[in-house]
Amino acid sequence: MKPRWLLLAALLALIGILAAVALLKPGREANRKPTLTTLSPDTIQSIRIERPNQPPIEITRHEEGWLMRKPLAARANRFIVENLLAVVAAPIEASLPARGTELARYGLDAPLASVKLDADEIAFGAIHPFQRQQYVRYRDNVYLIASHYYGASAQKPELYLDTRLLAPATRLTDLKLADFSVSQIDGTWQRRPERKALSSDRINEFVSEWQQASALSVQRHAGKHPIAWVTLGYAQGEKPQSLRIAIIAREPELVLYRPDEDLDYHFPAELGKRLLQLEPETPAPAK
Repeated sequence: MKPRWLLLAALLALIGILAAVALLKPGREANRKPTLTTLSPDTIQSIRIERPNQPPIEITRHEEGWLMRKPLAARANRFIVENLLAVVAAPIEASLPARGTELARYGLDAPLASVKLDADEIAFGAIHPFQRQQYVRYRDNVYLIASHYYGASAQKPELYLDTRLLAPATRLTDLKLADFSVSQIDGTWQRRPERKALSSDRINEFVSEWQQASALSVQRHAGKHPIAWVTLGYAQGEKPQSLRIAIIAREPELVLYRPDEDLDYHFPAELGKRLLQLEPETPAPAK
């Protein structure tokens, strides 16, 4: 048996050597395409998106994430922003001459969008007629990159907004709805008025639903009047804070309005029931 094990060990060692040689094979690095910029997304502090006949969008880095400054003032969606910043590392498919009149040929005399990343700027021009590629200008040079990078800079302002109702750093301490409240007492969440059959797990789940609530969409406030209010207490540093949120609609979807942001958050009706009701679970009927 021993020779067979030795043979197997030798074969595994050979496979490892061949894999290493393949990874280090001369020319592998040479075949890697250069990237559009040498910028690092982690160091970028501000973003400005300009498009024809559209208000500019300004987003800045914040210690808790990203904030939109214009045309709305609200938290920005981290994943959308990261998708936008991915363009800095886009592989270059081709480099092209950028002399005066050539810009019009590439659609860069009037770009579809211009993205300013701190002091740098990337302009998006025309789509290549035969390839899924797009002309872009960066530092007075013109390049072809994959066209999907443009999509992240072509969204409506609302689509850059964070869909989470509460910022991740917000830690709830109590919730007051029209018919009941939930508060932390001696480290335990409790409902008032009390429901004997209501489990602590169900109450914790209710609080978690509010803590992590994420909307299907976020839009500018439509101006509709509230039908009820919810007051959320939360801790921020050493000072207790409160946030009043209006219920605009329950059907066919739940719409919650944050006056401090002047935004409407749209949730599916099923999630709305879980956010607005806290009763003992109805046992399944016996078969």
